[in-house]
Amino acid sequence: MAGTVRNIFEAEAIALMREALELLDSGGGSDAAATLQHAIDIAESQPPMREGDRLDPETMTRILGPLDLAPMGHHLAAYPAKDWRTQGAPVADRGDWIHH
Repeated sequence: MAGTVRNIFEAEAIALMREALELLDSGGGSDAAATLQHAIDIAESQPPMREGDRLDPETMTRILGPLDLAPMGHHLAAYPAKDWRTQGAPVADRGDWIHH
């Protein structure tokens, strides 16, 4: 029973921390917001991301909370980076630059 009560209080505390995080983000408190996000990650026992990890929608939901409450935009899409250069566009041959 005590463990359940602790989990309920901890979940409520994390929910309040998320609300505070939203207020800090909207107010431009980036340093405080980053610190609070770190505290949320610790409270939720989030494993740190490593180079090459991909952020999928399930992971985003676990980290950010419900996405319907998060700001929406193309920058939140969980897709790999694209090469925006036009396919077939001429590219200078740089192999002989050492000779100039």
